[in-house]
Amino acid sequence: MRLRPSGASGPIAVPYSGFEKYQRNDAWTFEHMALTRARPVLGDAELCRRLDGAIREVLTAPRDRQKLLADAADMRRRIAQEHKAKHVWQVKHLRGGLVDLEFLAQTLQLAHAPEHPDVLRPNTQAAFAALARAGALDGGTAEELVAATRFMRQIQGMLRLTVGPDFDEDSAHEGVRRRLAAAVGEPSFDAVRERLVATAERVRHIFAESIETPSGVSSDPS
Repeated sequence: MRLRPSGASGPIAVPYSGFEKYQRNDAWTFEHMALTRARPVLGDAELCRRLDGAIREVLTAPRDRQKLLADAADMRRRIAQEHKAKHVWQVKHLRGGLVDLEFLAQTLQLAHAPEHPDVLRPNTQAAFAALARAGALDGGTAEELVAATRFMRQIQGMLRLTVGPDFDEDSAHEGVRRRLAAAVGEPSFDAVRERLVATAERVRHIFAESIETPSGVSSDPS
């Protein structure tokens, strides 16, 4: 609830006109990034249709690409300052992890949706594939990003089901290590770790190449 536009002091719900006005005139870049994941799931059919149309119109509006990239890099830097991964298994906030992957998908959708509306997909993996079909992302790079997203979500899901957020690889039970390796199709726990490190490094490189370098803004906290 604290993430609503007006914060904790704002209304729990807003009328359609308020949502539309805010998204068109007042929303920040990161809010439009989050809007790429939005879609109506239940309610009056006409209202859902109008919401879909308003969301699509906002996301396909022309925007300053340089500002978009700079805003995305700056927001990623802020998140890294507040949520620094303590080890490689914290795949959400790991540099080159799931947050970087989601930022890549969302930023590239906003950058290319005005010319290629079909890139808009609420699912991260589907977004990378759509960006590649539109020629907005190299096909091989898109395949790498799809595979990286799937791999890291498998790790995240397996660790949540077995040991929770406080995973310590040094004290991890051998059974957990074996199950984790089997879940991602690797022969050993060490192989999983090596693949995870290499995957994160590759995603981090793509993030820098796609967002940081063209924007001139580093997303690494100082």
